[in-house]
Amino acid sequence: MAQEQFMVLNMPFDEAEGAKKTYDYSPNRADGVVTDASFEAGRQSNCIRFDGAGKCEVQKNVLDMARDFTICTWVKLYPVSNQLIIVFNYNGINKLYQKSIELNAEQWYYLAISRSGNTICTYLNSTLVERAVMPNDFGNPIGISINQDNYNTTLGNGCLDETRIYQKELTQEEIDGELNNTKQLAYLLDGVNFKEYGVFV
Repeated sequence: MAQEQFMVLNMPFDEAEGAKKTYDYSPNRADGVVTDASFEAGRQSNCIRFDGAGKCEVQKNVLDMARDFTICTWVKLYPVSNQLIIVFNYNGINKLYQKSIELNAEQWYYLAISRSGNTICTYLNSTLVERAVMPNDFGNPIGISINQDNYNTTLGNGCLDETRIYQKELTQEEIDGELNNTKQLAYLLDGVNFKEYGVFV
């Protein structure tokens, strides 16, 4: 994987239903603790499913938000809303970046969000959706949220799969490479994916 040296989190979410831990395959080994969330068939093998009350908590701080970074993940929304909301929060009153994207429920999309300096780029299936330049006085973000536009539950609704974070701004070409990698990379034995045997390469 060409960007592996910059990877700070790599969560395939391939655990079996009932698992209370999900494994990080980056060098940081920042495994996540799963509470009230489930695992089901996903875009690649299994995925993690959130029903509005669950979470997957990574206690180790692996991302330096004062530096360039990119978040890549497969996302799938529930029919309760077709709006995906991305929010960058900054220190100060009313200092935030917010982007709404309309998606079809129950359909997988490859989402990538990059930040370099005061520029935020959002990609969907490797196509640039928006390039936004934040005011210089905003400084560095202090928090990021990727959520569904549904205020009837405390936490998020939807599924995530093959979530990766890089301490680098990936180019559009590199994001396209990540998308193609997650779509095509599979190891088979007699036509059966290795992951069906519990073997992850």
